[in-house]
Amino acid sequence: MRDITTRLIGGGAALAAMLALAAMGTPRRVAAAAPLQAGTGIAPARATGGGVTLRSAAIELGADEPTFPDGPHADAVNDNCLACHSASMALTQPRLSAGQWQAIVEKMRDAYKAPIPAAAIPDIVAYLTAVSARLPADEKRETTAK
Repeated sequence: MRDITTRLIGGGAALAAMLALAAMGTPRRVAAAAPLQAGTGIAPARATGGGVTLRSAAIELGADEPTFPDGPHADAVNDNCLACHSASMALTQPRLSAGQWQAIVEKMRDAYKAPIPAAAIPDIVAYLTAVSARLPADEKRETTAK
């Protein structure tokens, strides 16, 4: 009985796969590449299939510093934060207190499982607090901190 059931299930799965492939139809060719976009050296990609056309879009990202600026404990931040964050992303955060930075770093470690050793947390918080203290005390920036 088990052998018959196995054959029926296997045959049903094969039939379902064939029907799914048949429903998708034959593959369509990707549309010919368009000429290069002026001045970019990049050809816009386009693919059409199943009544849908997908077009690529080029975006330009600003330059980013590869590491955090030198300062006391910069090594702790470079060693532990750059795996997930760019330097500019972290350096453009609102002006925060040491307690707020402590909570954020602990959240990165505990909630998001960032591999930050507990011994590095005080140095990271000290660095971010010092950088944050150099920001202008701007009400709009302070009210955006969460």
